[in-house]
Amino acid sequence: MLVDPDPMSVRTGAADCPPGPRHAWLVAGSHGEPAGSVAVTGSVAPAESGDAAVPVDVVGLVADAVLAAPARLGRVRVLAVDGPSGSGKSTLAGLVAAELRGRAVATVLVPTDHFATWDDPVAWWPRLVNGVLRPLAAGRPGRYQRVEWPGGLPRLGEWVAVPVPRVLVIEGVSAARAAGAALLSRSVWVELADPDLRLARAVARDGENSREHLRRWQEFERGWFAVDRTPDRADLRLVPRDRGASTGVD
Repeated sequence: MLVDPDPMSVRTGAADCPPGPRHAWLVAGSHGEPAGSVAVTGSVAPAESGDAAVPVDVVGLVADAVLAAPARLGRVRVLAVDGPSGSGKSTLAGLVAAELRGRAVATVLVPTDHFATWDDPVAWWPRLVNGVLRPLAAGRPGRYQRVEWPGGLPRLGEWVAVPVPRVLVIEGVSAARAAGAALLSRSVWVELADPDLRLARAVARDGENSREHLRRWQEFERGWFAVDRTPDRADLRLVPRDRGASTGVD
């Protein structure tokens, strides 16, 4: 169900996300059952020796899953990649988008970072609905004005054009929220279990000056996910296995 928001609304959202650090994931499935260690092929390293690794191409698995699912936003299939900050969502979403484009599937990647700020972690949703989801549902291109951070302060910046794709990937905290669940063809939950490691990874990405903001963000998202029950609805759960604080992750 689409929510009625205030009107707002796009540079193109189809730009490729560069591959991030190498990862391996545990796959739990939609109900949290452990399924062993899974190594993503290509730009992802195999799990450490000693693990009972199952060589599954997770990127290909996610791409196959969204293509096999019905379109629920007009003719567009929507894949949401959600989970706590610092878990590797942006890396996975970028790899899946690149995989789909490599199969000649028109794909647009929209990060929630283009909407969220420290003071507005999730209430921006109506801008995505009005600028992107409603137009795409009607078969029309969308657009939105992304948040930029000149001097470390958020402001609305350039407009991002969203052509009508075959697959729309929405990535970031609250991407798979209950308010948009009926529009999703597939949702993926990515969660690195250790909150201290998630914080270290996020600080490595955003800079030491962001540490206290990120700590408060972690507290907020913990409560948000508990109320929204996002992981309970996920079609696939992935747990990154890398141990270090690396850059380029979300």
